[in-house]
Amino acid sequence: MNAPAKPIMLETVRELPTASRAPIAHNESSIHWNRIGEVLVESKKIEPQDVDQILMLQRSRPEPFGFFAQDLELCSQADVEQALAAQQRARREVLKTSGISQKVAIAFSASGPYASAILDLRSFIQFNMRAQKSVGRGNTYGLVSPNRHDGRSTVLASLGVVFAQLGKRTLIVDADLRNPAQAQLFAIPASLPGLGELAQNLCTVPASINAISAVPGLFLLPAGKPVYNPHDLFARDGFSSLFDHLSQSFDVVLVDIPAFTGTPEASVIASHCQGTILLGRNGKTKSAMFEAMTAKLQAHRVNTIGAVFIN
Repeated sequence: MNAPAKPIMLETVRELPTASRAPIAHNESSIHWNRIGEVLVESKKIEPQDVDQILMLQRSRPEPFGFFAQDLELCSQADVEQALAAQQRARREVLKTSGISQKVAIAFSASGPYASAILDLRSFIQFNMRAQKSVGRGNTYGLVSPNRHDGRSTVLASLGVVFAQLGKRTLIVDADLRNPAQAQLFAIPASLPGLGELAQNLCTVPASINAISAVPGLFLLPAGKPVYNPHDLFARDGFSSLFDHLSQSFDVVLVDIPAFTGTPEASVIASHCQGTILLGRNGKTKSAMFEAMTAKLQAHRVNTIGAVFIN
């Protein structure tokens, strides 16, 4: 097992920052917030045919939409900045009515020390992902902590949001079949089928994956209904094949691994991930507990790539 990298420190989210509101001259209610071209057309800064031209250019040169709009002298930098502000306002309005928990604070505001730490963690995983690909490994990463209520699920949900915002087709897998949290964080009905049913061949992959419409590019495979023996379920030969299939279908797969203490399946699930990050909470996670978790993961040949501590 690789030695854990230097820990990344996260600050707990105590209060959702109030996002600033830039004045926008046009109505944003009908704007699809992740398409700047629609905003510029609606505000009559560019024409619909200009959007088609820029999208064609983006296929051969991956520059932002606003870059081409200015480079072709279709609109000014001020027009692009106003459109970006419109996007942010429309995005906030979508999120307000989405039901997504404000615990996933980075979905609502990308500023502050917590958001910066989440973005740093994303960069850390991206770096590891590139290294893993060079040796033929995949894109499935898990997060595990010693106890429940360590903040693991919220951190993982936040990571899913920022990967999707990067344009990555991202899947969050809630593998905590005993105490699932992701469905509640993303306002998905708990009654929907999920990983438990999928692992038992009770439903198909498409039927168990939910698109998070408020965060384009983000998908959730919930835990599903409670399972009596999750350890035996995850130990089946087909579980590894399922993770391989998900890895091939998405750019990034993030796995919410159940709390290590009291859940024997945690190390089994982690062994199916290409990389696993250990999470602890300052003042709560005891060093002996963290060391015991690390030792057992090592015994299962889990590839631990780093550690995260929440203040």
